[in-house]
Amino acid sequence: MKKKYKFIVGILVLLLVSLYYFFNPTVSNFFPKCPFHTITGLYCPGCGSQRAIHDLMHLNIFEAINHNALMFFAFTFGIGLYLYSKKKFSDLIYHPKSPLIIFGIIFLFGVLRNLDKFHFLAP
Repeated sequence: MKKKYKFIVGILVLLLVSLYYFFNPTVSNFFPKCPFHTITGLYCPGCGSQRAIHDLMHLNIFEAINHNALMFFAFTFGIGLYLYSKKKFSDLIYHPKSPLIIFGIIFLFGVLRNLDKFHFLAP
């Protein structure tokens, strides 16, 4: 990637991080609402992610887990895998079965968080 594009991407990431740090998605109308939840009343696997990101930036770990446990654990696992892996990170992520496993986990989480027995997974 050229230096110019890396700089632009870096600025955009910094702006996005600042936005999530300074504005709480729970009380701010600026952030978009989940269209899946708005239409169906069900929670999608991503519901609560914006609030979880905000909480993580303020080191509110338990609140982040309450808002979206999958996002928190996937983020933590990804960072740990990247930092402590003996293999190359790309070899682990781009394994042929990785997409099936990842989509299966996301689908299962989306179904479970809408069942009464697993109400603790809802945001």
